[in-house]
Amino acid sequence: MWLDLSYDVYDRLRFASQEIERLQEIIGNPEVGIRKLLAEDGQVKIDFTAPPFIIQLMAQSLLGMLDGAPNYTEAQIIAGATDGKQYVMRVERFEGKTPHALRKEAEEERDRLRKLLDECQYREGVVGGEREQ
Repeated sequence: MWLDLSYDVYDRLRFASQEIERLQEIIGNPEVGIRKLLAEDGQVKIDFTAPPFIIQLMAQSLLGMLDGAPNYTEAQIIAGATDGKQYVMRVERFEGKTPHALRKEAEEERDRLRKLLDECQYREGVVGGEREQ
């Protein structure tokens, strides 16, 4: 029995061609690179290019890291098995405060409270933790 496969092959090639076009639209520009790197006020902002599916995958992964975290979360990254350099990646909510900002606020509050305590001790005549006679 002889089968004419020409129609089936044509349909498969047409489907494959359409699928390639569809995937190229999803992938977009396959180049990945940094367009701009800005560091100020204790923050680093990176503007980079990547195929849309990579950006979506990164966003979903990073959002998963924030699950249950009130403001930010950190993950340790070890670069390569040979050099063993370690990095910390921090994912934080956009409207939240950075750890640097939170620490700065805490230090300012500490300094304010120390000053207030010193003023109270001065008014009460307490020097070095003991009341003056």
